[in-house]
Amino acid sequence: MKGFLYWPQTGHPDILPPKARRMPGRPKKNRRREQGEPGAGVKLGKKGVRMRCSRCLMYGHNKSTCGTSEEECSERQRLAAEEKKAQSEAARAQAVERKKKTTTQKKKQNRESGQGANEGQQPKRKRGRPAKAVNVQVLPPPPPLPPPGVGVYVYKDGTIQMSSQPVEGTSGSNKTAMKK
Repeated sequence: MKGFLYWPQTGHPDILPPKARRMPGRPKKNRRREQGEPGAGVKLGKKGVRMRCSRCLMYGHNKSTCGTSEEECSERQRLAAEEKKAQSEAARAQAVERKKKTTTQKKKQNRESGQGANEGQQPKRKRGRPAKAVNVQVLPPPPPLPPPGVGVYVYKDGTIQMSSQPVEGTSGSNKTAMKK
């Protein structure tokens, strides 16, 4: 038949595609590439990488195919270690020089601007338990609470007056009445 327009009509509901099932395993991150399509190009090849032996430190072969003698290998390793040590010492000396130069420049700038050595910086906080407080004021104890059922009046000036008669609506509870 040509298409669904020409299909015979039935009284049944339309057929739905099957539900998409979740397949086992971790889902793939990248799609499958078509045949002939170039790859992602993430992996690095070994083309153009020069092989170096870890025993004699020469290029062109590796440790398993090294044919040089033990004495020659140990001599080359010793020379390489000395060279590396000299390079690290030179780098350390250069870093010290650079640091001296920057600190002297900062000191000159501080002198020109009139700042002291530690101005603008906060002193370091001492570690450990804080020192005991010297001048601590002890507050007077608060006034005693009235017995249950006694009225308390607080005036605008802050004075407190207690009445000996029970306040209305309190039956021996700890409620207090305040007059404004």
